Amino acid sequence: MPVLLLLLLLLLLLLLLLLLLLQGESLFVRPPQPSSSLTVQLAPARDTPVMLLMKVLVGSRTSQVYHVFELEIELPKYAMYAAEERALPAGPPASHVSFVMQHPATRVASWIESRFNTKPNVGSGATSLDAAFTCMRSRQPLVVCAATTGSGGLRVRLHCESMELAGELLQDLAAYVGVTELNSTASFPAAMEQFKSTLATVEACSATRSLVEGDTAALCASIKAGVVRAEDARLLGDMAALRRQHRRLADLNRDMWGEHSKRAANQAELVQGLKAINLMIQQAAKLRVGPAQARVVAACRAAIKANNLQALSKVVCEGSAAAGV
Repeated sequence: MPVLLLLLLLLLLLLLLLLLLLQGESLFVRPPQPSSSLTVQLAPARDTPVMLLMKVLVGSRTSQVYHVFELEIELPKYAMYAAEERALPAGPPASHVSFVMQHPATRVASWIESRFNTKPNVGSGATSLDAAFTCMRSRQPLVVCAATTGSGGLRVRLHCESMELAGELLQDLAAYVGVTELNSTASFPAAMEQFKSTLATVEACSATRSLVEGDTAALCASIKAGVVRAEDARLLGDMAALRRQHRRLADLNRDMWGEHSKRAANQAELVQGLKAINLMIQQAAKLRVGPAQARVVAACRAAIKANNLQALSKVVCEGSAAAGV
């Protein structure tokens, strides 16, 4: 009997482990009442292609056996973006990334159809296209526009509020059409204001760190001197002086703890700021393809090292501190 209970417990633990491992990857749905149709809502957490393996059991209420239909469907990468049949009432978002490709508009239209599962509006002669979407997670708009330029290239604009999303879209489009090098111009005012605020915070944290280190060094020197005086008082048998030195050392110790707390809080804020700066550099690099990525990263780090915020903003927006696209 104990062996049987142990086996049952092991089986339950195995089932719980499987449920945890497969959480969000499996779904079972049945209608509360017999119905000729069933709607299932799916919401992928990330913008990645999802392969759906479906098994549908069909039968009547009193059926002893069921017809089983199996089907495989791949959800496109940007399935969580609903196509808008009409233009967005507020127009496209002001934030955007723009670049020129040597490919026809039909290639961009093919990419949109493949990734969003919808056909964009292609202009006459296939010289332009536009497509508007709404993210079903955040309700944020996304607009893709393209038009031929006078030099025969295709100017593509991706309008969205998220620099990260714009970078992912640009990288995916470049991989789809086979582009190996691509520069771009970008305008993300809200992200740049946040970036400037982060840079100011990091600069303030660095200055505070220097001050705290100076105060800590002064406290350490005072503590060392106090320890020497206390030892001298002990050797001389001056108990009153010894008590005074011990009280002073206790006060210095409390001050040291306070400085340590300040330093720890300042260090944590500094680390968060540096992470945000690295993230912005990565997002700015993802707005370019190939060697242009490496140039942006190098130029951003050089501008930060020189504390040149104007050059840094120009690099993020134009891909270079000297010239744009």
